[in-house]
Amino acid sequence: PLEIQTARGTYILQLLWDPEVIVAGQPVEFGILFSDAAGGIVDRVRYGFKVTEPNGTVLEDLKNQRADDGTGIQEYTFERDGPKDVEVTVDVVGGTPMGEFVESSKFGIVVQSPSGTAAASSQNQTTNTTSESA
Repeated sequence: PLEIQTARGTYILQLLWDPEVIVAGQPVEFGILFSDAAGGIVDRVRYGFKVTEPNGTVLEDLKNQRADDGTGIQEYTFERDGPKDVEVTVDVVGGTPMGEFVESSKFGIVVQSPSGTAAASSQNQTTNTTSESA
C-alpha cells in the first residue's frame, strides 16, 4: 500500500491493491482509504479516480465516486505493462463540497508484463496538488 498526505495537509489517502503483483490483462481491485490529518477516517466522501500513462494519456477517469464509510473500491484491468499513475481527487467530505480547493494525490505504480514473474515494485512516487477550480 501507498499512503500520502494531500498538498494542503488536510487529508491522508491510502491506496491498496489486490493482487499484490499488478499484471497486465488481469483485473486489479484498488482500495482507497480516506482519513483526516490526525488519521481519523472521514465519511461521506465523493472522489475522482483517474488512471494515466506517464505521458498524461488518460486510461480511465471516473468522477463522483462514493466512499460513504471512508473507503472506496475500484476495479481496473491494465492492458499494457509499465509505469502508470493513479490520481485520487477529493471532491466532497462529510457531505460538504470542497469548493474552490480540490485536493488530490497521485500514486506511481508499476504494471508487470504477463510473462514476468518479478514482484511488483511500487515506484512509491507521490505528487500532491491543490487546484483552484474556476
